[in-house]
Amino acid sequence: MAGHPIVRARSLDGRLQALPVLVHAFDDAAPVAAVYVGYDDGSFFLLRPLSNTAEHIPFAAPEGSAFLVQSVEVASSHARRASFIILDRALRELARTNWDTPFDPRERPWFRLAAEPGKRVLTPPYVFATTHAPGLTVAIRSLHSAVVGLDLTLAQISERLAPMRGMPDMKIVLFDQQRQLLARAWLQR
Repeated sequence: MAGHPIVRARSLDGRLQALPVLVHAFDDAAPVAAVYVGYDDGSFFLLRPLSNTAEHIPFAAPEGSAFLVQSVEVASSHARRASFIILDRALRELARTNWDTPFDPRERPWFRLAAEPGKRVLTPPYVFATTHAPGLTVAIRSLHSAVVGLDLTLAQISERLAPMRGMPDMKIVLFDQQRQLLARAWLQR
């Protein structure tokens, strides 16, 4: 992704052209909650799946919604235009609303940590700005004034651990380097 043309795109229309590629981040290989690009000028472009009805509610997503785009465009005059765009499974637009937000990707931990081009970073757990879910981000700075990120919620990581339990009473616990609990999988009775 750090080498994809989206890292050089300077408009919402240019970024929307990358949707067919971005959608592949949600294939079953990894528990990805969102994929996005933050730009050095403060612009931002994110794609997230809307997997269930509970995820539709905060965005007033209509029936048939499959994805949400969050966009912040910063013009040369520093004016900000932010919007939510709801898409169906075929990536057709269903709805668009303005997003009143002071969100600036340059202030997020993933953007600050990804200072060196080509070096992948992993954030400590933090609360995501829009969904307020706890998770972590894998990010990498491109060579073109942008940082690409993938969000993983701690709940999604826990769900992925569950099938790895080989015996009925087996427990799996994932800690970070500071011994903070990140995810767990065991039967709760």
